[in-house]
Amino acid sequence: MATHRHWGPWRARSVVTLAAVIAVVIGGCTVGPSTAPELVTSGARPGGGAAPTTTAATPLGPGGPGRAAAALRWGPCTETESGDGTDLSPGDVLECGTLAVPVDHDDASSATFLLQLARYRAAAVAEDAPVLVLLPDRPARQRADTLGEFVTEVSDKVRAAFQIVLMDRRGTGGSLPIDCVSPTTVDDIIALGPDPTTPFGASRVTDIARALTFDCGDLVGTPLTRFGSIGAADDLDIVRASLEVDEISLLAHGSGATIGAVYTHRYPGHVAHAVLDSPSDPLTQPTTGASARAQADERLARHFAAACAHRAGGCPLGPEPLATVADAVGDRAGVGGWADGQWLSGGSVLLALRLGLPDVQRWDLLADALADFAEQRPADVAMLLADPAAPLTAADLAAELIYRCNDTTERPGPDAIADAVERIRPVAPLFGPYEVGLAALCASWPAPDAPLTALSGAGAPPLVVIGSADNPVHPWAEARAVAGQLASATLVTWQAGATGAYRGSVCVRELVDAYLLGGPLPEISVLCPA
Repeated sequence: MATHRHWGPWRARSVVTLAAVIAVVIGGCTVGPSTAPELVTSGARPGGGAAPTTTAATPLGPGGPGRAAAALRWGPCTETESGDGTDLSPGDVLECGTLAVPVDHDDASSATFLLQLARYRAAAVAEDAPVLVLLPDRPARQRADTLGEFVTEVSDKVRAAFQIVLMDRRGTGGSLPIDCVSPTTVDDIIALGPDPTTPFGASRVTDIARALTFDCGDLVGTPLTRFGSIGAADDLDIVRASLEVDEISLLAHGSGATIGAVYTHRYPGHVAHAVLDSPSDPLTQPTTGASARAQADERLARHFAAACAHRAGGCPLGPEPLATVADAVGDRAGVGGWADGQWLSGGSVLLALRLGLPDVQRWDLLADALADFAEQRPADVAMLLADPAAPLTAADLAAELIYRCNDTTERPGPDAIADAVERIRPVAPLFGPYEVGLAALCASWPAPDAPLTALSGAGAPPLVVIGSADNPVHPWAEARAVAGQLASATLVTWQAGATGAYRGSVCVRELVDAYLLGGPLPEISVLCPA
C-alpha cells in the first residue's frame, strides 16, 4: 500500500495571560521552533479510497467533481472533546473523529494532517440523515471539541432533521494549529497605534507585519499560504465525501460564511442548502474594506454616545462623549498606560470599542472603562479586552488574521496605507485610520498562490445570505456583494450590529428554519428587526 507523509501538530501551550488573549494568529499562536515540524509516514493518502460521489449531471465549479476520501470512522468523544454537554437530552449522540487531509490539495505528494471532527445526532435522528455542517465565526473558541456546548443554539426543528457536523478548520483547534506569534508581537497587536501614518503608528504596523511573517514562515515554511478559505473549503469536501453523501447543508457565520461561500462556488453540485451569515466579499481588498468597517464602527459609536448622554446619573464621558474618546485615543506615542505589564495605547481603546459596541448590554461598562482611560487608569480597558464574554475577542481577531492574509494578494506599503487613510479619514475620522492599520498587518506576508476571486456558484441551489446592517466586523455591504455574486442567493438584512443573526433574531431563525427544512426562500430584500 502506498504511504504518504503526515504532519504532526505544532507545538502548543496554555493561554493564561492577557497578552495570550491574542496570541493566536491562527489557533493559539506562540513563538515557534526555528525549523518546520518533522514529516512522518502514516496511512493512505486521502482520495485513494472511495471514488468521488458525483454524477455527470452534477454542476461543477472550480473544485471539480468532488474530493474523494475513505469512510470516516466515528467514536466516543473523550471527556475533553465532549465539553460539558450542556442541555443534551438522553439518547442524543455526540461522536468525534479525525480525517487525514492534504496540506496542499494541488500537490499529489503533499504531506497530510489530521482534521478534527465532531458529529451530533438527536436521539431520533438516523445515522444516514441529511448532513448540516456548522461553520462558526470564531474558530479559536467554537471548535469541534465544543460542539456539545453550542449545538443547542440550533433550533429543535433543525436538530430533529439533520446530523450536525463541525470541523476544526485547518490551522485551528486540533487541526494542525499554527502556534507562531511571539509574546512581543502579541503585546504590539494589543497596543497597535490608532493611526498607521504617524511615526508611532507606522512603526507598530511595520514591526508587527514583519514579525508575523518571520515567525509564522519560520515555523510553517512554504505551505503557510495554503491555510486559507480555499484550502478549508476543499477540506470540507473531503469531509462530505468521507460521510458518503452527495450533498451537505451549511449554516455558517462570519469567517465561516466566507468559507461556505467559497465552498458553494467550488462545489455547487454538492450543496443542498446554504445559510451564509455575514461573509466577506472576495473582491474587496482589505484596505478598501476598512472603509465599510470603520463607517459601521462610527455609526455604532454615535449610537453609544447618544445613549450615554441619557444615562441615569450622567455620562462619565462628559457632555461630548466622542470628543472625550478621541482625545483619549490621541495619535502619538505616550498616549496610554500600563495594566498588568501590558502597554495599552489609543489603539487599544479603539479595539475595546470595536469588540464591545455591537452589544448594547456592554455599553455602560465601555463608558466607565473609557472614562477611566481618559484619566490615565487603563485597567478596565484591559479587562474588557480579556473578557471572554465579548462578542468577538482579541483571540478571535488574531485567529482570523492568517486567513485574511492568505485570501488576498494586497500587500500595502507606506504610500498605499497613507492613501487609504487619506480617503477614509473624512468619513470615519475616529476609526478609519485604525481599521486601515489592522488591514495592513498582512503587508509583509507572502502572496498566496490561490487568492480568492469572484464567486459565481453556477448551478448551486437557492441560497440565503444574511447581512447585519451595522456590523463593524463583517460589513453589510460585503454580504450584499456576495449575494450579488452568487446568482441563486437571496439577501436577508438583520437591522443590528452583530454577527449571529440566526441566534439573535427570531425573525431570521424562522426564515432560516423554514428554508433548511425544505420551505421557500425568504422574500427578496427582507428586513428583520434588531
